[in-house]
Amino acid sequence: MPFQAGRCEGCGHYDYLEFVWAQPRGAWLCRYCRKELEEEGYIELEDGTMIVRGGEFPPGWNVPELAKELKNIPGPREIRRARLDYTKVVMKKRDKLSGCRDTSVMIYHHSPESWLKALLTAGCVMLPLYRVFTPWGPEGAVYYIFEDSRGYVHVFRGTYGYGGTGPHQSALIEAFVEKLGLPFVNRDGDHLLSLIKAI
Repeated sequence: MPFQAGRCEGCGHYDYLEFVWAQPRGAWLCRYCRKELEEEGYIELEDGTMIVRGGEFPPGWNVPELAKELKNIPGPREIRRARLDYTKVVMKKRDKLSGCRDTSVMIYHHSPESWLKALLTAGCVMLPLYRVFTPWGPEGAVYYIFEDSRGYVHVFRGTYGYGGTGPHQSALIEAFVEKLGLPFVNRDGDHLLSLIKAI
């Protein structure tokens, strides 16, 4: 799992840090402060800011509000009838001893309905589901990721702020998964390659 070395915004000590999304802002925290935030639900930063743990989107991204406003959320029966639309990517690793061997399989879905259908029909899903933010100001992407029982990683990328339908695609996934009662864990873009098993 990728880290950044530096000064922890929670305790002020120098350590390996991980960026944590929280309210009212995210922070770079060491493992001890991250554990405190996880267990207590809040932590006071060095500058006096109190942050609260939460599955929060980057500031200005209104996907949760859009999800609440969706009136026609498809049910499981409708999603099961949706068309699977994806690209299958087999990642290989080459080394001198064993030659070239498959290391992982990623299924990149081209629609939220396809990703949701895979989630419903996978049988056994490895929890939690992951939500990876790669923001760039008011623009960016939300990657939705889960792993099935075969070890296949399923990915859908919902864009944000490009003037397209991305936020509404993300909102559909958010609303549907909330109805299923499955948990999301938030990660930043540094974790993307490890979550799709590309490294």
